[in-house]
Amino acid sequence: MVASLSLSSKGGLVRLSELTHVHLIGGGGVGMSGLGLLLRQCGIAVSASDARESDYLSKLAQAGATVWLGSQPDKIPAGAQVFYSTAIKADHPERRFADEQGLLCQSRHSLLAAITENYYTIAVAGAHGKTTTSAWLACVLEDAGLDPTALIGGTVPRWNSNFRAGNGRIGGKPLLVMEADESDSSFLHIHSAMAVITNIDLDHTDHFENLQQVEQSFLQFAEQCRANGGQVIASLESLWFLEKYAIPHNEKTAALRIIKQRGEGPRLYYDAVPVPVGLPGLHNLQNASAVLAAAMQLAPVAQLIPLMNRFYGVKRRLQKLGDVILRGKRLAIIDDYAHHPRELAATLGALQPQYDDLFLAWEPHRLSRLAYFGADFLKVLKDTSMNHRTVLLPIYAAGDNPENFPSAREYWAQLCCECGLALEVFDPLLVQEFLNKKMAVDGRTAIVFAGAGESSRYARELLEFMREK
Repeated sequence: MVASLSLSSKGGLVRLSELTHVHLIGGGGVGMSGLGLLLRQCGIAVSASDARESDYLSKLAQAGATVWLGSQPDKIPAGAQVFYSTAIKADHPERRFADEQGLLCQSRHSLLAAITENYYTIAVAGAHGKTTTSAWLACVLEDAGLDPTALIGGTVPRWNSNFRAGNGRIGGKPLLVMEADESDSSFLHIHSAMAVITNIDLDHTDHFENLQQVEQSFLQFAEQCRANGGQVIASLESLWFLEKYAIPHNEKTAALRIIKQRGEGPRLYYDAVPVPVGLPGLHNLQNASAVLAAAMQLAPVAQLIPLMNRFYGVKRRLQKLGDVILRGKRLAIIDDYAHHPRELAATLGALQPQYDDLFLAWEPHRLSRLAYFGADFLKVLKDTSMNHRTVLLPIYAAGDNPENFPSAREYWAQLCCECGLALEVFDPLLVQEFLNKKMAVDGRTAIVFAGAGESSRYARELLEFMREK
């Protein structure tokens, strides 16, 4: 089915039915590739380029898109409509070529606006947990028979993809569940029928100067949804936001509670009914509250509650990669995307009850983030007793200029003192030797690799290295 949509461009109003070929610069990213897959589902020709290979670029190719590595402007078809990711600068050769040829050439924000205007869009935003929450919500709605289309910022194992093609409709429009990104304010370009907020926190210091700016951005996200006749849904963690800005609470969500019984961990309840949650940690109970609060707007809560524990997570979110044997003991190797102090604390808090002996391999992601949150990272390591049980992985600068963030190196030096092993270059042998010295004699043991850069690759390297021994 091809839905009608519009966006502003040099050539005036453009509708989806009029688009013949869309080219995506930076199309191998998780967000851009998802948009490309959706366009292919709508029957539009797609091409995509990226600086390096990725599973997401491969999935575009499998869906019938033409893909290539590097910048090759001569491959862009005549008359193509060009969209680029936030990371693509104005001097990118393919952007320059598109401008010189007079092609439509805009950021992905325009494409987001155009698509979501024609869907019943549930946009899931938040500083933390939006990937898990949006995927969880899409899976629950899938199991409830609502057949949503979904755009997720990570790979959902159930679909083996970041995209799900569905045929469900709400109010005459196709149903779309999508992750909404605040990091570049792209979520302000989404036309949402339901705006779901997991939490509000300062993370992307390259885009926001302070927490107040983040809060105001989320307020605009919420108010735009309400202005279009939509509703705003908050997790239990973010009810304060609705109260602060007098955003109406949804009556159906008032019965949700997280309760801690004596001698037991916290649990999520709807009225007096316990809601089964298969993912560990308090943060996932809060994510689950947002999922159920949003889903019950579309389906009976009695139908939804049994479906909540059929979701088993997203890749790189507390994902167990496998086990190895060291000193006669089983060691679990876990991959996680945590790259913010609050996320790191949540990850460790979720894993510590499950393992008697827990190690952390942590990759500082972005010099700007390390410079801003260095003291908070130090506090997390000390408060969770991970100091001297942590492997400090090489810094992933993500293009940040070291000269602009001198304090990042100062924090690195302090972290080196707190960690058991600090690596300028990743070496699986050194990590194995470190674990061999520090592992307890008894109990369940795990090492979690946390970060948003190369940490996942390092985790897999360690797994392969130790399995070959």
